[in-house]
Amino acid sequence: MKGRTLPKFDAAGRRRFVQILNTGDHWVCVTNVFSRSSHKVYVYDSVYHSVSQSLILQVSSLLRGEDWPDSIDFVVRPFQHQRRGTRLCGYYAVAACVSCVLKHDPAGHLFDEEFLLLRYDDLLGRQKVQLFESCELTPLDEGQTYHVSKLHCVCHMQAVGCVTTDDTVQQVLLLVSYASMCSYTRNTRQSTSATVVWTVLLSSVMDDHRCANCH
Repeated sequence: MKGRTLPKFDAAGRRRFVQILNTGDHWVCVTNVFSRSSHKVYVYDSVYHSVSQSLILQVSSLLRGEDWPDSIDFVVRPFQHQRRGTRLCGYYAVAACVSCVLKHDPAGHLFDEEFLLLRYDDLLGRQKVQLFESCELTPLDEGQTYHVSKLHCVCHMQAVGCVTTDDTVQQVLLLVSYASMCSYTRNTRQSTSATVVWTVLLSSVMDDHRCANCH
C-alpha cells in the first residue's frame, strides 16, 4: 500500500548514509553522518519544519538492520527555505546531499536560487560532484528534534533484517551521468525529470512490500 508499506531500501546497518527522499511531491535530504548515533538523523527540508509519516517510514526502512533502538531522533536542521510558489525543493535536496557527502553541514547556508540552478546545470554538464556555492551563517540552534518510534510495514512491528557514505560519491557521479539523459525547462528554470534522475538510486520505491511478520 503506497505510503504505508516498507520501501525496498537496502538496510544501512551500522553504516552511515546520505539519502534523498520523496515524501509526496516533495524532495528532502536526510543523513546520520554528523551524529554519534546512527538513529539521530538530520533532515534538510526547504519547505517544512516537521517530519512526515512518509519520511519516518522511509528512514525506518534504512535503519531496519538494527533492532535497537526502535526509535529515531529526527533533527530538522536550520536550512534555507525556497521562495514561496517555486518548485525548487529537488535542487535544495541535491545541494544538501552533495554537502553531506563531502562532510559539510549545509545548515545555516544561504543559496542564491538563480545561481543554484546554474550550478546544478553546470555540474550535470561536467559530471562533477562539488559543493554548491553558498554564504555560510552560524545557525542559531541545532534545530527542532522529533523523537518517534520506527514504523515497520503495515503491521508497525519490529522488522528484522541505502546508500552509505563510502559509496555515495560514486553513486552521485552515476546519477549525474544518468541525469544528462533527461531534460528540464531551461526558460523557466523549473525542475521536471532532472531531479528525479539525480535521485533515481537514492529515492524510495513505495510499493506493496511486507515484512516477515506479515507473510
